[in-house]
Amino acid sequence: REDERLPWWLEMATGIVPMLIMSCLLTAAWLYLGRGKMGQRQAPPPVGITANTVIDADIMAVYDYVSTPDFRTEWHMGSVEVSGPAIDHSAVIGEQLVEEMALGDAQIPAEVEWSVVDREAPTSPSTAMALFVLEGVVRIGGKRPRQQHWRETVRMRSKLHPQARTPQVALELEVILDGGGKGGANADDDVSKRFRKRLRAQMRDSLANLASRMGDDDAVQRAAAAREQREREARRVR
Repeated sequence: REDERLPWWLEMATGIVPMLIMSCLLTAAWLYLGRGKMGQRQAPPPVGITANTVIDADIMAVYDYVSTPDFRTEWHMGSVEVSGPAIDHSAVIGEQLVEEMALGDAQIPAEVEWSVVDREAPTSPSTAMALFVLEGVVRIGGKRPRQQHWRETVRMRSKLHPQARTPQVALELEVILDGGGKGGANADDDVSKRFRKRLRAQMRDSLANLASRMGDDDAVQRAAAAREQREREARRVR
């Protein structure tokens, strides 16, 4: 009957309340599923730094020297000490080493746990290309070090001196830094930009050291001995 109908405002409320409840449930579900993602910045992409030089030597000598971990303290950027189970020969894929470094003018302490992840060794002085790649976790700083992931690639290409026609190697050293987060190597702040600038300068100095060492007959002979050591070990394994 007409007098038994609900008041108009109560009829409206009975329709709105379920809609409000559903809206609240959907909002709560969205917040729950999105928790942990809200407010997070997307990790910045890795940053690559390169340095280049030309070395007056054949590609086998350069490769043998660069790929022997024990020689890194003589040329590699800020290298202070290298340790590992097998550092006295040209390293192969899967071998590991630990390198202690002092980075930049401030001599910031760093330790890298490297693994050899790729290599293309030359088979003769006339080989056109060679490659040596390390990857590792680096801890930079003293009491509260920040951790980054580095990938270091040394690319070598044979060439001839334009006038003397003697062997040369065009060499590129690339370090890809993947630090992420606040204060990481690829964070967009003044500290990280200064760090990358200093690291690039240290990489250039490293290649100057390398070119100088390859002009030393003793270094070339030791590199050849390291290659022969690797070959002897490979024959024993067979």
